[in-house]
Parts: sequence; structure tokens; C-alpha cells
Amino acid sequence: MPVMDGFEATRHIRKMQKNGEIKRIPIIGMTAHAFVGDKEKCINIGMNDYISKPFSQHDLKSILSKHILLNEL
Repeated sequence: MPVMDGFEATRHIRKMQKNGEIKRIPIIGMTAHAFVGDKEKCINIGMNDYISKPFSQHDLKSILSKHILLNEL
């Protein structure tokens, strides 16, 4: 992203939610980097889930379905 990365965007969104400015929404990190610890970093920063490229349509559908079923959308 040109202005901020996904970690900073997540921090900003979660702060807005904490302040009551917006409703809680799921954030799913997507990256081309699949290094050890990336998923944990995403979760620790406030993302709900993580997917790395390349991914299948089934993988994406599975993650989205999980969060819809958790009533996060």
C-alpha cells in the first residue's frame, strides 16, 4: 500500500474500533511472504487471520466462510 503497510492499517483500524468510531470488522492479512512467524505477527498485531500467496479459491473461501460463521461480518 502506498501510504501505510497492512500492519499499520490494522493498528489504525483497531484503534478506531476501540474508540467507537467504527464497528469491529475482520481483518485478513494477505502476503506473498510466507516466512516462519508471519502468521503469528499478523495475529498479534490484531488481524483475525492470514493467508499467503499463492492460494486456491478453496483456501480463500474457507477463511472467509470461517469469519462469516463467527458472525464477524
